[in-house]
Amino acid sequence: MFMAEMMVCGFLQTQCMLMQDSKGLHFTQRECIERLEEMVTAMVKVVPQFELKAVRCNKVEGAKT
Repeated sequence: MFMAEMMVCGFLQTQCMLMQDSKGLHFTQRECIERLEEMVTAMVKVVPQFELKAVRCNKVEGAKT
């Protein structure tokens, strides 16, 4: 299972923040990547001045399905 995460900067002064998907874990890496795309698109609409530093699908070992 995978957790969608993105590192964003620029909307809390100069600080960066690691954001995790509030929808939880994804079964496949493909699903996780698709969710990251949704998250980035939503973020642009809400906070257009943010700077995207990194995105990743973090593999979560031992997660219960």
